[in-house]
Amino acid sequence: MLAVDIDNTIANTSKSMLHFGMRIDKYPANVPSGFWSGPKGLKVFMNALPMAGAVETLQLLTCGEPLLYITARPAESVFVTKRWLIMHGFPPGKIVFTEDKLDVSKMLGVEMIFEDDPAQAIKLAKHGIVVGLISQPYNKKVKHKRIIRFDGWKSVRRKIAPGNGVVR
Repeated sequence: MLAVDIDNTIANTSKSMLHFGMRIDKYPANVPSGFWSGPKGLKVFMNALPMAGAVETLQLLTCGEPLLYITARPAESVFVTKRWLIMHGFPPGKIVFTEDKLDVSKMLGVEMIFEDDPAQAIKLAKHGIVVGLISQPYNKKVKHKRIIRFDGWKSVRRKIAPGNGVVR
């Protein structure tokens, strides 16, 4: 099964944060407790634009099969997250809200996940899951034999054969 993270993997959440006057010079961003489940945090999620090429590439990779979205977003963002995915034309699929992406991935049979978070990427890769790491400034030093680095979704589209998930 193919899975994908949302924030800064398919949604340009960092850029949306800048629009709201927030600093993003550290990862993870230093936000007040409860921010993401409050009105401003939900607006950041809703106003984020998709990463360039993410929608089209995931549509090609899934070939109509359901996609699994695994996100660390709070439960309060369920409505906003579902609406955002539909509004931008992402493939349909189950959305799991969890801090523990590894347990969910193992339980649901994830073979590959697209991710941006360095700690999550290493943890998932160490446990046998192939990680498509979408390059961000904060994950430049991450390396592992099960991590494939991509410089954005157009790079994913060039390197992975459409429809069969085979890395060229």
